[in-house]
Amino acid sequence: DKTLIVKDFEKIDKLVFPPGGSKRTPPHKLEHTFKFKDYAPKVFAALRKLNRVDDDSYMNSVCGDFNFIQFIANSRSGQFFFYSHDGKYMIKTQTNQENRFLRRILPHYYKHMAANPDSTICRFYGMHRVKMYHLRRKLHFVVMRSVVDTGCKIHTMYDLKGSLVGRVASQKDRETGGVLKDQDLRTDKQKFMLGPKRSEVLIRQLELDAHFLAELKIMDYSLLVGIHDRKLRNSQDPKFSIIENPTESESANADPGILSNKNKTEE
Repeated sequence: DKTLIVKDFEKIDKLVFPPGGSKRTPPHKLEHTFKFKDYAPKVFAALRKLNRVDDDSYMNSVCGDFNFIQFIANSRSGQFFFYSHDGKYMIKTQTNQENRFLRRILPHYYKHMAANPDSTICRFYGMHRVKMYHLRRKLHFVVMRSVVDTGCKIHTMYDLKGSLVGRVASQKDRETGGVLKDQDLRTDKQKFMLGPKRSEVLIRQLELDAHFLAELKIMDYSLLVGIHDRKLRNSQDPKFSIIENPTESESANADPGILSNKNKTEE
């Protein structure tokens, strides 16, 4: 978006939501007033536009009168994950450090995503903070596109780093449909048959994304690959269906950071 300027990346909109509503906010069912921060709203609107996300549809999915589907708590970071009711978007709570880091790299992130429409990096669509007076707590969270938003049921999922050291799923994960890893891919003798043109495009994009992450000193990322087995296809499969019985290991591997679903910053 050519209209974006430096101040747009630093902009923070603040709103107060009293239960009875106000001139700027609608009434809500909570008993207490809460404060809401919207970080870089124009930038995230531009990111949604790049991905052809309709604002009305987005707001209905994230803010509509529906229940969220809780995925599972991440035992490593202590953060929580939720899917929107239609499975299109994932909401993840953030630490203060994660919030500051994403705000700091946002100009670089926007530039990369605008230049790489086929990027495999996680697509962020909004970043916010809610302050609950009665709980004396501030909650940061980010909204992103779900990497498993598909009409087909995902039967198998691999979390791939390109390393074999310690990269094997536990027996429990294998038995309960958890996320598999690099060594499991070899053990299962799985191959991704994409054809020469698609393979070339994917490898090139992975190289560009990895270079981008390296420039930002982001490490510990992985590629999340979901597989739909046509032999197991069921006409009764629901529109939104991820791997059944998500495990603690799966939640840790699905921590949505950058390039599929994980990232760690190098201080």
